[in-house]
Amino acid sequence: MTKNLFDFLKETIGEIEDFNENNLESLREIVRKTIKFYQMKSFEETEETDKGKISFLHIHSMAEENLLTKIVEIALNSEKDIEFAYQGNIIRKY
Repeated sequence: MTKNLFDFLKETIGEIEDFNENNLESLREIVRKTIKFYQMKSFEETEETDKGKISFLHIHSMAEENLLTKIVEIALNSEKDIEFAYQGNIIRKY
C-alpha cells in the first residue's frame, strides 16, 4: 500500500518525539526518514568541526531533490526548501 506525502508526513511527525518545526534537527529527521522510506540514493553526512557538528546532504538526483523540497514545504507549511533545512550544505551529485 502506498501513502501520499501528507499521510506519510503526518505519520512521520508523530514518530518524532518533541517535534518542533522551528528546530532544524527535527526537520532533518524528517528528511532522513523520507530518504529511508522512499529508498533514495541521497544521504546525510555529519562532520565534526571545532565549531560543532555540521550536516551535509548529498543529493543523488533532481527528482530526489524535488521530493525532499516538497516534504520540507509541507512540513513547514511554507515556501522554504531543502536548502533551508541544511543551511545551504547541499552537495548535488547529478
